[in-house]
Amino acid sequence: GLVHGLITERSQALVELCTGAISTNGSSFWSYMGKPGCHPPSFLLPPDWRDRLQPMWEMNEGIEVLVQHRLPDIILANAIAGAKITVVIADAAVCWSNIDEAAERKLRAYEPLAELIRTHLGVKCKSVKVVPIVFTARGTPPPNWAEICSDMHFRVSGGNLCNRIQKEMLLWLHRIFGAWRQAYLATGLADGGERQNS
Repeated sequence: GLVHGLITERSQALVELCTGAISTNGSSFWSYMGKPGCHPPSFLLPPDWRDRLQPMWEMNEGIEVLVQHRLPDIILANAIAGAKITVVIADAAVCWSNIDEAAERKLRAYEPLAELIRTHLGVKCKSVKVVPIVFTARGTPPPNWAEICSDMHFRVSGGNLCNRIQKEMLLWLHRIFGAWRQAYLATGLADGGERQNS
């Protein structure tokens, strides 16, 4: 419903804030940045890479389901002719409280993709790292935020970006609570009407 849609949009807003803080122009560290939800570039993986990645069992709303992790939010590559390639696979999430648990799920989800890139690049590979970017719904940053900023090579300061994200997360929290309250009140009114008619 509406609340679920807003929660999805909130995660997309976090991704957009992070990608907006990355540059691939001029003196930037990164020569490539993939669009959110797009396949990795062909030079990083073998042609049959999709067939090599196996789906993983995960809990979704209390039900165990098979999930295929092929499309991280952000793929960055420093691929300069004659130099070894550095790759970051970043995936963002917003959780209510347990940042460490959410980050661990992201690491498990995308490590097989990272390993496939390492294997394919071979001696051309300098490093491939999975970087979960997990904030709480109230905008609390992950405890390793400084390390994340270093890995991502943001073009703005970590403190500045964190402040932007915190403000954005609080705005989304207000919208989500507002939508949840409307849905709750609408359900209550509908239930009341049914009781009166019975």
